[in-house]
Amino acid sequence: MPERVRKKPLVIFAAVLAVGVVASGLLLGKMRERTDFIGNADPVSGYRCRFTVSLDWKEGEEATDVNSDLVNVSFNAPAPSPIRTWIESHLLHRPASLTFDQGRILITNSSLKEADSPYHLVGGYPELKPSYGTYPLSRHRRVNGLSVTESQLNLTFGNSYQVRLKSLIVYVPESRTLYQLSGISEPSIFAPTDRELQAILSSFRVEKVSVSTNSKP
Repeated sequence: MPERVRKKPLVIFAAVLAVGVVASGLLLGKMRERTDFIGNADPVSGYRCRFTVSLDWKEGEEATDVNSDLVNVSFNAPAPSPIRTWIESHLLHRPASLTFDQGRILITNSSLKEADSPYHLVGGYPELKPSYGTYPLSRHRRVNGLSVTESQLNLTFGNSYQVRLKSLIVYVPESRTLYQLSGISEPSIFAPTDRELQAILSSFRVEKVSVSTNSKP
């Protein structure tokens, strides 16, 4: 009998550990599930963009006046877990966060062919024109054969409220098109938004399609 008593806690611990491993595996698998997003084709060059986004990030509402855009879409971060909500409410005494506080990613396009474009090329990379100011922490990267300018800054609203904005400007020389991938969130919880933003960039491609058809498969 004493021997059984000693073994029982070990059995319970092993069962809990096994459940935790399985749950972690399922969660990791869910986090890795991604879906394709395909933009509209440029009517002149025939190029369009495509990338993947996590299924956990839900697509937001598009603006109403962007029918001619190649891409104009936003994705909202998953809602915080009940555990995190409880910690923020009862331990940190924080008010309920707004949607973009959890994380939001916006993807839009513009063209260097437009005279009023705020961007120009510096050494083959897109940069803000001097008259529009500069971004701190700016760096250049090559991703999937495309020139990318990455920048980041913190914005302060009121006395103390801050959000972090990271911008990835992707240049497509064939169509002189710029794609802007932007992530915004509170600085203290920016890491998940940054991971998804970088995952989108890693999957970002441009492809040439027939200009006579602009349908998405």
